[in-house]
Amino acid sequence: VLVIALTFISVCMKMALSNAHERAFIEASAIPIEEGFYTIEAEADIFSKEALVKELKRLNVRFPEIILAQSILETGHFSSRIFIENNNLFGMKQARARSTTAAGTQLGHAFYDHWKQSVMDYALFQNAYMNKLRKEKTYLKYLDKNYAEAENYDKKLLQIIEKENLAELFLD
Repeated sequence: VLVIALTFISVCMKMALSNAHERAFIEASAIPIEEGFYTIEAEADIFSKEALVKELKRLNVRFPEIILAQSILETGHFSSRIFIENNNLFGMKQARARSTTAAGTQLGHAFYDHWKQSVMDYALFQNAYMNKLRKEKTYLKYLDKNYAEAENYDKKLLQIIEKENLAELFLD
């Protein structure tokens, strides 16, 4: 996110102006401007599979290829209503017994102001409930028994990981 401080711009512009134009600048700068920082949304904030991979790496989550497979499965390749309207990549319900980044519940699932908040919420979920799971097989078994509503969730995730070569995306 690009942050621009208005004060800095004001000082730079003042230095660049000739004395003749300085008075006009001073008069113009006397017009009240809302204080604070202004943000411009960068391309990195726009959702894509590549941006999701980058965010998973940034958060240093365990088993990121499994989490990416979950997002693909839960959103129907990023096309589900829950994802599009709720920014919810994982079909998560709103947490009640742990920290969450969810803004509330909508369509029976947690909703987020931004897709990155959904990823952060999953990281919080992982930290709260799966912190001791160190092996991929144990992690998948936990998801199958405690997370998913569908049968053979663990096998479906493994099929997606293999079919789409997801593990290769995290080999750096």
